[in-house]
Amino acid sequence: MSAVPQALPPEALILIREMKRRQRLNLKDAAEVFVPNPGGQAMLANTLADWTFYGGQAGGGSSYGALGIAATQHRNAVIFRREFTDLKGAEGLIEKSRDMLNAFGVYNANDHSWRIVSGGARRFIEFAGIKGEADKYAQQGRARDLYVFDEAPQFTRSMVQYVTGWLRSAIPDQRCRVILNGNPPTTAEGLWIVTAFAPWLDPTHANHAQPGELRWFVATDDADLEVDGPEPVEIEGEMRTPHSRTYIPKILNENPTYALGSYAKTLDAMPEPFRSQLKHGDFTIGLKDDAFQVIPTEWVRAAQKRWTEARPDGVPQMQVGVDLAHGGADSTTIIRRFGPWLSMPEKLQGAETDTGQKAAAKIGVVLVDGGIAKLDVIGIGASAYDIGRGIGLAVEPVDFGSGCSEHDSSGTLSFANMRAYAYWRLRELLSPDADEPLCLPPHPEVLGDLTSPRFSVQLSGIQIEKKDDIKKRIGRSPDVGDAIVLACFNDNSSAFLDYLGEQLAERKAR
Repeated sequence: MSAVPQALPPEALILIREMKRRQRLNLKDAAEVFVPNPGGQAMLANTLADWTFYGGQAGGGSSYGALGIAATQHRNAVIFRREFTDLKGAEGLIEKSRDMLNAFGVYNANDHSWRIVSGGARRFIEFAGIKGEADKYAQQGRARDLYVFDEAPQFTRSMVQYVTGWLRSAIPDQRCRVILNGNPPTTAEGLWIVTAFAPWLDPTHANHAQPGELRWFVATDDADLEVDGPEPVEIEGEMRTPHSRTYIPKILNENPTYALGSYAKTLDAMPEPFRSQLKHGDFTIGLKDDAFQVIPTEWVRAAQKRWTEARPDGVPQMQVGVDLAHGGADSTTIIRRFGPWLSMPEKLQGAETDTGQKAAAKIGVVLVDGGIAKLDVIGIGASAYDIGRGIGLAVEPVDFGSGCSEHDSSGTLSFANMRAYAYWRLRELLSPDADEPLCLPPHPEVLGDLTSPRFSVQLSGIQIEKKDDIKKRIGRSPDVGDAIVLACFNDNSSAFLDYLGEQLAERKAR
């Protein structure tokens, strides 16, 4: 009598079904899911950076490369676009993912995700959108080991910072990282990417980095602080562990799909500045102005082209704009003005100016070279002004929130408050028709901060967008812009001209 076959345990049945499925689908190793192209894609696949910006020329294969890395190196990944609809369609990444992954798993159209097996590991890849600032909260608590932001300059810095707060994995030895893909930004809101990767993208950076080189940063609410290495550093009394970043250039000719086709001809047909941005990956040109932008982008760029490293000979320091931080992660920003020439931003950590006494002491050092320091007296600025005046410093209070009876140079426009007047005054000084147009330093935050504010016309006059609203939109505080506005504020007042005359007389007497 033959033995009765014993029922297999559930675990064995699952294993057998998996083996049959793999045989049926001819599943292969991870190396056959995706092999990166030589050049930028290979650098992206192999870099050790915690955060990587793979950016530059259009058509370089960044989206497909990030998808391949998610499918071969990570267990739980998400790929974001600002508009989810950009992931769909015949040329969208979801459709392209079918070519790469159909033989390795199953796509769930309801939750826009893949579940695949490659390299002996189960992997999950999700596609999602973050259209508005509030949509980032839908990602709260959703831990992943890979976040990809496709066309990253279209996102705000705050979106990226918030969502990546759950970068982690419960799987031992699973690498966790962030990949940012994209072309040069076309709006001021996207300039945060240049600041975040300043050692590679900012031509004014004092210590330029090479593509693929690792640099170390600690991200705060408003700034990305570059530090010397991976060792923990103390920030505002708290020990923080830096993360590494790198930039990898995205090059069209490295992508065989487009390099030998007609895409280069398509890019050549585009008008400037989009041609240079997309074909050459130029990060230094081409922001698109909003209809209600206070200061035109071209005016700021023209002022930056006029700037020289050496300030004008024989011109004294006239005014100093001081945008004071209230401690915490904010930075105090100082801009010096010598005639039409403005200095590079000088930044101090919030802890250095978190009391009126400390702030006044720093202002005193700056005023050794003469001039008047203009302070916004909201918050700690009021204390710094009172203490500075008490010890004889040449300080002048500016209350941006106060009412304004001034008009523009034509005498026709009125202003809702002093802040609106101050920004419009700066606009007039940057106008090509100005008697002596300003010279602005070629710093990315100068360009971003001055082209970010929007205006509206109210019954009370011109109203400028609130600083907090700008911060939400661009993902950081426009402190450099406010310091420039202060450095140029009320420079035609009789008190200022009298004071400047006294200073010049004293210098001649010496």
